[in-house]
Amino acid sequence: MGAARLRGLDRRIVGYIFVLVAAALWGSLGIIYNTLRNDYDVPVSVTVFYRAFFAALGLLVYLGLRHRSLLTLPRRQLPLLLGYALLGITIFYSVYGQSTVTNTVAVAAVLMYTAPAFVTLYSWRFWGEPLGRRKLGALLLTFVGCALIAQLYAAGQMSFNWLGLALGLSSGVLYALYTIFANHGLRNGMAPFTVVFYAQAFGVVGLLILVSFSSGGFGSLFLAGPHWQAWLLLLTAGLFNTLAGAGFYINGLARIETGAASIASSFELVCATGFGFIFLGQAIDIWQALGGALVIASLVLLARR
Repeated sequence: MGAARLRGLDRRIVGYIFVLVAAALWGSLGIIYNTLRNDYDVPVSVTVFYRAFFAALGLLVYLGLRHRSLLTLPRRQLPLLLGYALLGITIFYSVYGQSTVTNTVAVAAVLMYTAPAFVTLYSWRFWGEPLGRRKLGALLLTFVGCALIAQLYAAGQMSFNWLGLALGLSSGVLYALYTIFANHGLRNGMAPFTVVFYAQAFGVVGLLILVSFSSGGFGSLFLAGPHWQAWLLLLTAGLFNTLAGAGFYINGLARIETGAASIASSFELVCATGFGFIFLGQAIDIWQALGGALVIASLVLLARR
């Protein structure tokens, strides 16, 4: 019995480590979005396309060489994978990418972490999970915190941005769907890498369609031009921030409960704030900091047993 408990503990520790690593990788994405847009005139729509493209390509090469059986498409799960790709990849990547350049990196990350609240509502409505006082209290903390982060107290000032608020909260809803679809895939018996590959691969198609409707059309895919630094950032966003991040997160979800994973992934807030301060000179005031603390407190309250 002791050995079994130790193996269970080790599995959970590994799960937490995986989610924390994913959070750190995702926390630096805002820096890449802003650097590519400001220094190399690469729009967000192009960056998010290459995020998914390089992630899918890298995983295709790896699985083709090492685990070819994981590339088998589970046809019965095709609707799930298509929904995951459309909402959790194509639209989520686009909305969150735009949020990071419309808001500050820290604000975009905090607003995205309203996702656990939406997951709770979804679980109550469709899975019959109870919605008690603790969960309602956590939801209240979340939205009060988001109001402070989005500077609703300064609605009359130029710094307030309704578009940024809408993008941030939308990214929270979509991130919730990202987690819900991922969990459905794992519960249906799919391997984590299979889920990640087909979500990214199908997502690439959707992102390519979005690029075709942008102002530059397909030509915008080559706006990075001869700047090798820009291509290196795009490759980094795909292989490390996206592929490695998704791989660590979904493998973490396979080892720990969803609520615990949400708590651990809130480490992205710390990373995003630190990276935004160090590399972009972005800062938050005391009320925004309080709002961030309330959001994190709501996540803790949601995930407590």
